[in-house]
Amino acid sequence: MRKILNFCCFVFFAAAVMICASLSAQQKGPKKYKLSDFKGDKVRFINAVVDSYVNTVPKLDLTDQRVINEIYDVIDREVPIQPKGKPDNRLRGELRAEAYRLIKLDKKFAMEEDEYRRFLEAKAAKIYTTYKIGEKISLTYQRGKSRYRVTGTFYRFNGRSVAIGLRTVPYYDLIEEDKVKVNPEYAKQKQREYVDRELKIYLSLRKDALLSKETELVRKQLKYNIDSGFVRYAEMWRYPIQVINNLLIDIIEADPRYAGKVSGLNLDSIQRIQIKRLDSFDKKELEERIRAYKEDVARRVGTIDSEQGLKNIIFWRFTRDEIKHVLESHGWKLVQGKEYDLAVGFDQQVVETRLYYENGRLVKVMTIYDIDSFDSFTNLKKIFLKNYGPDDRMKKKQYVRPGDPSTWTGIITDGYLHVKQNKDTGALEGRVTMTWTMVPLKDRKKRADMLNKGK
Repeated sequence: MRKILNFCCFVFFAAAVMICASLSAQQKGPKKYKLSDFKGDKVRFINAVVDSYVNTVPKLDLTDQRVINEIYDVIDREVPIQPKGKPDNRLRGELRAEAYRLIKLDKKFAMEEDEYRRFLEAKAAKIYTTYKIGEKISLTYQRGKSRYRVTGTFYRFNGRSVAIGLRTVPYYDLIEEDKVKVNPEYAKQKQREYVDRELKIYLSLRKDALLSKETELVRKQLKYNIDSGFVRYAEMWRYPIQVINNLLIDIIEADPRYAGKVSGLNLDSIQRIQIKRLDSFDKKELEERIRAYKEDVARRVGTIDSEQGLKNIIFWRFTRDEIKHVLESHGWKLVQGKEYDLAVGFDQQVVETRLYYENGRLVKVMTIYDIDSFDSFTNLKKIFLKNYGPDDRMKKKQYVRPGDPSTWTGIITDGYLHVKQNKDTGALEGRVTMTWTMVPLKDRKKRADMLNKGK
């Protein structure tokens, strides 16, 4: 009996162990990482930590504030997520302008090209002077290996010889220095050669100094951002917490369980996300986001990235409620539809402006224009070229007809001006449309590298 009882206990214990092992195998908590696992690459480390919380079994609720705070705390122990100061995000053009300003402070390179040319011309006129008729002069000429000097009154130069006192000296026997002094045309030629040579040297040295200073500023910018604890992500230097927020927000918004049901998701915030399970939004937080967008747009004037939504009023990734609120505050109206919404403003040339969403966030704007003449279209195109700079084909030095469509490839925004022109009559066919599309966050670094490489 005791043997049977012992056997039953053994079987029960073994079964319990197997069940626990099975349950344990089905559960998987967040994996533990250290920054050293990624050779100091902070972005890879942050990605790995966030992914480890996404891939748990069973899945964690990433809109649970406790889970989000735990992610922040785990990363913060290895990478301070809110370093002091501000990241230096000056564009290459801004650094070049600063280098130019600093170079001009150096007296050696203070003059612009035109100013330095005038300086050289005045200097050359003193170096390469000519004698005047009637002056008493001395000339040196050479015959064979011997040199001779003649002194007297300068009477004339006829291109072949020089009359000096009672002597006539062949022009081509004169030494080089004296040829200049009796021949005004040759003197002017030597002056031009001197100016061109010295100007070329000056501009070359100035260019080298400018490039050296620009490189120095780029290195200082890189060192400052790295030493301060900022990370390079999506073509900008950011606080590590912004990278975490970007990753979390993308994951939350892609999950249909939470789409449109939570707020407090600000991509550019340098604060911890505070999840709000509301259908409304925080107006102060929205105003802060708009301010940040406008600051970024101002830095990108003259490129397609200066358009990040609609007319610097609404911006990429705004929700429908946010768009409605902002448009109405500017006197516009939002008309909701199934495939797209309409933003109704006051531009007489515009038939309609369509707003397209992805995961409840604005990602594309299309404006349809009431234009029926070629002249009106070319005027519209000139406006876009002025605002966004040369289109993609112009940058490649390709031939572009006035009536051709245009595309602008950006880091944050892509633009496409569509038109169809009858090849025989030249008349426009159909509507003229301009479409602005948001470049996904994950593609922006690659875009920035591609566009910078093409410069």
